[in-house]
Amino acid sequence: MPTGKPLSDYQLGQVDLLREQGTSQSRISQFLGCSQSAISNYLNSKTHQGLETTSYGHPKILTPRDERPICKLAATGQSLTNNTDLEWRKNLTQPPLTQCHKDARLEFARKYMSWDKEWQKVIFTDEKKLNLDGPDGYSYYWHHLKKEPEIFSKRQAGGGSVMLWGGFGYNGKTELASIPPRTDS
Repeated sequence: MPTGKPLSDYQLGQVDLLREQGTSQSRISQFLGCSQSAISNYLNSKTHQGLETTSYGHPKILTPRDERPICKLAATGQSLTNNTDLEWRKNLTQPPLTQCHKDARLEFARKYMSWDKEWQKVIFTDEKKLNLDGPDGYSYYWHHLKKEPEIFSKRQAGGGSVMLWGGFGYNGKTELASIPPRTDS
């Protein structure tokens, strides 16, 4: 796959003129400020020799303009169309919230929504375990609907992990603290 800019028509004309004068490919590339392989590829191409070019494979249906939004959708994980056989899926690692869970959260919110100065005495803390051998339940993949689902495998003994703890409250946030990996409650 080419990595440099293609030669302009003006540069191609200069290549033809310099080659007719007997200038070497390396001198032409130095003069034009491009790679010698670009000069060599142009001079050896079928179009330069006056032969008809042929392309192989099925012709492209999409233009580069059509490809850009598809690439953006694929990068964000959104569905391309309703008729596609691919689906952006999350590897499930836990059961979904039940109605009982949702009711308990709503009751908690209603109970404490009238607090004002009481929130100054509250601190929220959490910890996060980061696995060194891959994601901890949050891996996504493109799933082909006509094939079996993929299974993410982990090492049996584990690849090690790092545990971090932090918190925040009314007056700000705490420093992140590293917790030893083998800690009980």
